[in-house]
Amino acid sequence: MPSLPRLITVDPSGNVSRIVRAAIDVSDYLCRQIDVPTGEEALEEMKLTSSDLLISALNLEDIRAFDLADQARQIKEDVAIIILADEDDPEMDLPSQREHGFVYLQRPLEIQQFSNVLFAGMGGRDIFNALKPPPTSAEASTSFGPVPTMDVNKAGQIIDRLVSELLAMSVLLIDRKGEVLLERGPSANYVDQSALTSALLPSMGVVINMRDIVGGEASTLHFYDGDNRDVYTLSVGLHHMLCIVFDGEKGQREFGAVNRYGRRAMMDLIALLGAEAFFIQPPLLDNEPEPEPNERLVRRTKRDTTTAQAVPLEEQTLTLARAEGFDVESKGNDLARLEFEPIPEEAFDASFLDQMDKLDLNQAEQLFSLDSLESAASGLRSQSTIDEEQAIRLGILGKDLDDA
Repeated sequence: MPSLPRLITVDPSGNVSRIVRAAIDVSDYLCRQIDVPTGEEALEEMKLTSSDLLISALNLEDIRAFDLADQARQIKEDVAIIILADEDDPEMDLPSQREHGFVYLQRPLEIQQFSNVLFAGMGGRDIFNALKPPPTSAEASTSFGPVPTMDVNKAGQIIDRLVSELLAMSVLLIDRKGEVLLERGPSANYVDQSALTSALLPSMGVVINMRDIVGGEASTLHFYDGDNRDVYTLSVGLHHMLCIVFDGEKGQREFGAVNRYGRRAMMDLIALLGAEAFFIQPPLLDNEPEPEPNERLVRRTKRDTTTAQAVPLEEQTLTLARAEGFDVESKGNDLARLEFEPIPEEAFDASFLDQMDKLDLNQAEQLFSLDSLESAASGLRSQSTIDEEQAIRLGILGKDLDDA
């Protein structure tokens, strides 16, 4: 039986260990994780266990993380190494990472990107091939067509009311292309808009892809808890998102209020968009002009008026005959021949045809005379009648007939 992959986390604060364990728990990936606080202990574990992956914080107490990576590679040449830096630490481009032989990521991490590198390292695959940047705004919105137009003035009134109800530091309305349509709140530019939209755009694509899985029109409410800021996001249909930003010490206590007032604002914004809030227009063909906003819904809801191809009479006859249980013989394009059982002689008496000469044609014409039809209709009057009491009991007349 093959042994489970082994990984070592190195961090005196224990944060790296918690991040890695959370990613593994979500994926149900089986491995052996060893957590140590210092680089010296990590090297000792490498000698004993020959681990497949080493994940270290950049700032260690006893050794530089770059030196730890070099010494770990001397123990095991093909060990995969990931170094996690803080937001304020220096950046490192991809060519430099390849040169040093480790992946260098800065927190806050992009979860999908980190998971790809983590599992590639444990699986013995190239961790640099798994290192892909998060999708840009253009990539996130290309396949979903144009974004429906929002009435910014009316949307601003809704968001102003929401700010007063929640006492949030900032409330932003973002569309699927990464454009901030509105920002309201007592603190202007309280959050970096560019960084916020880049981080949230992939989740907007998830809402669109999840609607077929969950059924109906999907909606989301996410909460991001931080030391400096707390951020709630609510999807507004499939094309917009509402971001509510609180101070880091207050946001946790506002979940109930956001769930109530935030969802109400979300529904009001969806009402502004109408049916277009949940429609995805297919990408336009080459050289096809983009439709006007008031034409988009018509284009999506218009029924296909393509004329159906006429079905030949002989094919209709064959279909009907087969449905009735007859044996049908067809040869190429020739008209099919229906096979019927012969009628027994005793079942058909042709003697009635001998009396055709005795018919009076004048009497036949009387059948279509208007006078004859009037006389026949007058004789069809019903002989049965009911009185007023019976009519009321049957519901034909109302009880308050006299009052009326």
